[in-house]
Amino acid sequence: HRDGWGIAFYEGRGLRLFQDPAASSESQVAQLVQRYPIKSEVVIGHIRQANVGKVCLANTHPFARELWGRNWCFAHNGQ
Repeated sequence: HRDGWGIAFYEGRGLRLFQDPAASSESQVAQLVQRYPIKSEVVIGHIRQANVGKVCLANTHPFARELWGRNWCFAHNGQ
């Protein structure tokens, strides 16, 4: 989809998050991720098809937050 994409993965207790509101086929961030040696037991990927909210980085999944001293990551499908 042309409405953005993202991928997050844990490296130990740390979280790496890559996002781009552009289509992955046109994304330099996607090219970087393709070359990144991902080694993780937990990976969350999301391809956005926008139906509510504008296409922008703030609305691009997965979302990550630090809470209680830990990194949390989530994505959802829909409103």
